[in-house]
Amino acid sequence: MRKKWVVVLVIALVAGIFLWMTDALSRDVCFAEETRDFSEMVDGRALYATTPFSQGIYSALTEIHEKYPNETELRTIGFSVDGTEILALRIGVGKDKALILGGMHGRETITTILLLDQIQQLLLAYCSSDPYQYGGYQTRKILDDVSLWFVPLLNPDGAEISMNAGKTLKNQELLERVTKGEKNLASWKANLNGVDLNRNFTKHRVSVVDSPGAAFYPGEYPFSQPETKAIRDFTLEQDIQGVLNVHAAGEIIYWDPPYENIARYLSGITGYSLVKPSENTRMSTYDTWYWQTTGRPVITLEIGKGSLTGPIPFAQYGDIWRANWTTSLAFARQIQKAQPIALLLEGEEFPLIHPPVREHSGQVLVPLREVGEGLGAQILWNQREKTASVQLEGSPLYVSEKEEMLLKQGKAYVSLRQLAQALGYQVEWDNYTKSANLVRRDED
Repeated sequence: MRKKWVVVLVIALVAGIFLWMTDALSRDVCFAEETRDFSEMVDGRALYATTPFSQGIYSALTEIHEKYPNETELRTIGFSVDGTEILALRIGVGKDKALILGGMHGRETITTILLLDQIQQLLLAYCSSDPYQYGGYQTRKILDDVSLWFVPLLNPDGAEISMNAGKTLKNQELLERVTKGEKNLASWKANLNGVDLNRNFTKHRVSVVDSPGAAFYPGEYPFSQPETKAIRDFTLEQDIQGVLNVHAAGEIIYWDPPYENIARYLSGITGYSLVKPSENTRMSTYDTWYWQTTGRPVITLEIGKGSLTGPIPFAQYGDIWRANWTTSLAFARQIQKAQPIALLLEGEEFPLIHPPVREHSGQVLVPLREVGEGLGAQILWNQREKTASVQLEGSPLYVSEKEEMLLKQGKAYVSLRQLAQALGYQVEWDNYTKSANLVRRDED
């Protein structure tokens, strides 16, 4: 009888494990796909030769989302002049959101391929058990703080005109009228209405082109085009905290004050040169509109070499990828670092003159004297040894060594958790609100 019960228990245990694994697989695609090689699924070289190009991109994004439904969100944010869907794909669950934008100009389709490859590699890293897999960045930690929205192809009609002379577009009558019957359309930047989307965001003071065509015509008024309306509305609806706008070509970086630090960070990664704001001739662009509207960081990467008379040859893509494979995550990391951290004491605001900062590892640091004294401690600084002693009612609690501190603007910053624990508090971290609540530990 006892043997029968043992057999029954073993069978139940095995069945339970099987059901748990089945449920885990259904809930978490990452568990099953962790070692998948995305290069088997999306081939950038093949996509570059796909007709219609926009359909190939649509299919690739749809397939990625179907493979990773729990890690991505795919949505249609609008439609082109010809009625093609404009897609956005999100990776991460962070409350703050950054936008990675590509394919605004027809002939710059290499930017779309770059963003697709970044999406694929980010998902591999996001689902990996190695937190530092992607270029040394803690991928999951960053994307749990900052979601990345990718819009790889804002101008699908322009891409079709440049890549395939517009032969796949439905409205051939409009194409013939706007292109004036021209057959060599490889250098086309505009949309199907002959409006340069990156000149259709604010009012032009001076327009170098006054009629529809391949490039630079700003349209009759700002946001006159369905594509610019779509990205404007999406940007505002999502409350985007920063934008990396990818164009081609020149291997340069445009930026606006006061975000030179982010531009220099990306320059260090890519090797691209910075363009001084005083030399920036951009007018009526998305960057100008976004910066004037929000005051938040917007950086333009001009990838690839040479002045464009058509799409960048795929032969350049290896160099482009090596320079830019981490740029989206690196940008998200900069947005993460800029997130304000709220400090609370028993659920109430802990007022600080000098706010907390976050280390590269994600550890929260606070000004030692300001927080320590606010919690009733005495801070004794040893100038010769460069150490700080934390005391409570005359009893030393711990000594912070120089190597453990960050000196910033004459202030010594230390680990919030270490300081709080020494003073009898535990730290309750709320990742959604980016707040650290200090709660007095119960003494046994």
